[in-house]
Amino acid sequence: MTTNPAPAEPVRKELRLRCSRDHAFDVFARRINEWWPSASHSVGGVEVARVDIEGRVGGRVFETRHDGEELMWGQVVCWEPPQKLAFTWHPGAAASQATTVTVTFEEDDVETRVCLEHVGWAVYGAGAAAKRDDYDSGWSKVLDVLIGVVNSGGATMTRAVRLPMVALTSGALTLVLFRLMAALIAVGNTAWIMTKSHAPHEVGRIQPSTPEPPPRPTLPERHAPQRPPATPRTIPTSPWAPSVRAVGVKTPSIDEGVAFDGPIRPRIPLQNGDEAPIARVEPVYPRVAAEQGVEGWVVVRFDVSASGATRDVRVVESNPKRVFDRAAARAVSRWKYRPCTVEGQPRIKRDLQVRLVFKIR
Repeated sequence: MTTNPAPAEPVRKELRLRCSRDHAFDVFARRINEWWPSASHSVGGVEVARVDIEGRVGGRVFETRHDGEELMWGQVVCWEPPQKLAFTWHPGAAASQATTVTVTFEEDDVETRVCLEHVGWAVYGAGAAAKRDDYDSGWSKVLDVLIGVVNSGGATMTRAVRLPMVALTSGALTLVLFRLMAALIAVGNTAWIMTKSHAPHEVGRIQPSTPEPPPRPTLPERHAPQRPPATPRTIPTSPWAPSVRAVGVKTPSIDEGVAFDGPIRPRIPLQNGDEAPIARVEPVYPRVAAEQGVEGWVVVRFDVSASGATRDVRVVESNPKRVFDRAAARAVSRWKYRPCTVEGQPRIKRDLQVRLVFKIR
């Protein structure tokens, strides 16, 4: 008799922020883009431009990439500022695998206590415990960033400082302003200035004069705009064709036994019936990855249809995760093949695999 594994415990995190509850809620929810570490904790990695939470029940929790594409992480199910926020959570997965995150904010005299609870691991079945442990570690790293930003003053503080002070009534304030204006009128056109010398500061009285026109602002020197780094090209390591040397991304060559209108010529004839690449589009090196000097590789698996088009393109492995996946899949989805044939009839070829290497040279 088999027994069902015990349900995974909720992930619970508690932190204290040296700010008001209103400010803590505002930074966590409305200004999440100012502190969330999207390069390491997102689906798109370095391609992510910003992260947002829409402030309403039913609002989206989502990332936006530099090319404008949006990817949903979850949906707001509770919006009660500044006490409570809750949302479903499924970044990089289907909504059917959504868990739930609830965040509460409680204020005392000197700081705000923030409690996060992440539940619903049963949707991962046998992998629930491992997924729960991954998020337990991940939330600790993410919330450490929030603590550092708020408690170091990285996000503008709004807590009122409780200091003893003399309260001015509206009548007293009006009287002070009236006397100040009367004194200014009495001065008339006479200007008082503070003169500087090596001796102690002296106050002198001068007669009004026609002011000199202010100096014209100096425009900054114009520089020619810098060109973005050239799109790296690559060297292939394909199991089904020799390589063609290039710079940047290693992709399979198209020069073996295929008539191709270009500088590459056939050298080894292909066997009858084999599928053969006849056109490829090289991946575009992600701009942010190129600027940060990030290199890596992606293994892509796909089918070739009877018409020679690539179908069901999917990433099966990559390093680093998700940095180059989209660029590799986009390129492979635009490749063209001569389809394989059986008794003269084109057939679908399934589960071809290629490894694309992204390298800056």
